Order: sequence, then structure tokens, then C-alpha cells
Amino acid sequence: MAGIVDVVAFYVYLYWANATGIYPLWAGIGVTIYAVGGAGFVLILVGAIFAGANWSLLRKPRRNA
Repeated sequence: MAGIVDVVAFYVYLYWANATGIYPLWAGIGVTIYAVGGAGFVLILVGAIFAGANWSLLRKPRRNA
């Protein structure tokens, strides 16, 4: 969920910056914004892998001990 919020915020910022023409004055801020956006994609990817692994484990038949 955090990845989705992060990516949505990243794209909202990009849309706002393009619409208003206001961009960060310091290059470090721009790099940080893109890094946070990239981290959102990584969070989504890791979450999808985790969900897929859990779903796969839940679909296996249970063995009675």
C-alpha cells in the first residue's frame, strides 16, 4: 500500500511541476524526488512477490501431522 501511495504522490508532483513550471531549485531535491518515486516502484514489486508467494503457499494442500 505504501508503494502505491508513494508512486501516486510522485506522479501528482510531476503533473503539478509540469503544469505550473515550478521545479526544484536545487538538483539534490530533484534527485531525491525521483529516488522516492523509484522506491515506490520497488515497494510495489516486493509486495507483489510477497503476495504471490503467500498465495502459492496457501493453495498447497495441508498435511496432517
